[in-house]
Amino acid sequence: EWRAFGQPERGARAEAPDPPNRERAEGPWQRVGEYWWLGLPLGVPESGWTGKHDAKGRVFPASEDGQYAWSAAFIDYVMRMAGAGDRFPYSPNHADYINLARGRSLGRNPDVALVAEPPEAYAPQRGDLVCAWRDRHPVHFTDLPTADYFPSHCDIVVDRRPGVID
Repeated sequence: EWRAFGQPERGARAEAPDPPNRERAEGPWQRVGEYWWLGLPLGVPESGWTGKHDAKGRVFPASEDGQYAWSAAFIDYVMRMAGAGDRFPYSPNHADYINLARGRSLGRNPDVALVAEPPEAYAPQRGDLVCAWRDRHPVHFTDLPTADYFPSHCDIVVDRRPGVID
């Protein structure tokens, strides 16, 4: 999947440039559409989205790309293809499974295959999700679970070295 997007890398240093956004390029936008279609439950409105279109085929304005977190659809897709079945809470929003994972770590949501761990007490392993808020108002581990949606992002850990995760 990473190769399909040109193998972008973001450096650990603040001065490293962000990789170019390829989600609207020919090929990748269709792949993003597959994440929405295959990752989300049948009938969810977002399951008809692509990397550029809503479920009715209207093109999303490029200026609003950040409002459509296809990274959540990607996580859903990966979990579905990996066979997570009903134990993963497929959602178009990362916040939904972040909150459910935190609930499980508090003794709720026993059927959810995710457990939230405080970042200062757990070293991420390959296959773990690493999640964070993405807005002006930070959401901290101690704030979870929240009552409402919050803009967020999750990545899958694919490798680790001393002091660094990929």
